[in-house]
Amino acid sequence: MTHEFYTLYDHMLHSETIIYMIMGISLVAFTLYWFFITGRDDNADD
Repeated sequence: MTHEFYTLYDHMLHSETIIYMIMGISLVAFTLYWFFITGRDDNADD
């Protein structure tokens, strides 16, 4: 990635955007993982 930051504000805005994207993806992934772990059927009659 060859992006040049001309001001500190540009750098901070880019960093903040990346962090928010990572946090959003992590939240969705954790929620799906939680439903996968807690959604199993313990009363299976095999």
